[in-house]
Amino acid sequence: MKLGVAISYPLLPIAASLELAKAAETSGFDLISAGDGYNETFSLLTAAVMRTERISLLFAVVTPTRTPVAMALAAAGLAEISGSRYLVGLGVMPRDRSKGWHGIPYEHPIERMRELVSATRAVWAARPDQPARFEGSFYRVGSYAPDRVRPELPIPVYLGVTRAGVSRLAGEIAEGVIVNAVHSVEFLSDVVLAAIARGLADGNRRRSQFRIGVLQHCASQRVRSAARIDTPPAFPQ
Repeated sequence: MKLGVAISYPLLPIAASLELAKAAETSGFDLISAGDGYNETFSLLTAAVMRTERISLLFAVVTPTRTPVAMALAAAGLAEISGSRYLVGLGVMPRDRSKGWHGIPYEHPIERMRELVSATRAVWAARPDQPARFEGSFYRVGSYAPDRVRPELPIPVYLGVTRAGVSRLAGEIAEGVIVNAVHSVEFLSDVVLAAIARGLADGNRRRSQFRIGVLQHCASQRVRSAARIDTPPAFPQ
């Protein structure tokens, strides 16, 4: 089991996020994570790369607001800068953010995510003499060819999941999942893990090929009762 720390959340200045990233590495954590919503994620984790040496960096999660080429180039650049310490976590936005913030329709989130992963991987695989092309219902890459052969660094793709649909998709096409903090133990077992198992079967993949991460709210206190008071509920009342 590996443990990580989120370094981006409401009201936290970027400078404090970067101090938290360094403290997490010094304290022995395995990874740090940041996601869209509070700061621009690629710039924040790039800055965190420059202030750390070994800790892994996880997008938890990047939302589908960028084109596949923009997504692929940003991720490949961060992977190259970090020396392959980087994992991509892609996730669907809440409806109000998708339409209200970015003007992106919320409908068909599973199909959109499938296409985004396929198109982004196609861009990563492109070569100067072998351009990437992708034609889908939601994303299109006409003919993208990079200016150079980039280092072949593995970039694992994780999907942020809350419900069964994307959980099953992740089991089929992704290297792992990041389970939303909004869950119960029963829901995690009966719905999310069951859907992942179906997705693994869809893709003819083994469980050993797949990694599962779970987001959790937590608080550090000397007394357990005080920590419970400080920890926000997964299901707001």
